[in-house]
Amino acid sequence: MASGSSLIISFENLCKIFEMRIKLDKERNIKTPSDVIDNYEKYAKKIDSIYNKEFEKEIASSDNISDEERNKIIESGNYAPSYMWNVKD
Repeated sequence: MASGSSLIISFENLCKIFEMRIKLDKERNIKTPSDVIDNYEKYAKKIDSIYNKEFEKEIASSDNISDEERNKIIESGNYAPSYMWNVKD
């Protein structure tokens, strides 16, 4: 089975092929078949999903303190403001 990064590269390459096809059809005033557009959208969504999962893991892994420790830091006022926030289900 392909590794995560090679899978992303494969999906990105497929999207580039579909993009070229769509662009050429547009230049030639040819209607692009719906299956080409559907496949392009499908692979673009897969790429987004993979990148979003990796991003969420990266963000979540940076918040490894307990609620008790976090509250102590907040109460002490000894922290720097951040754009990141903790999201819990």
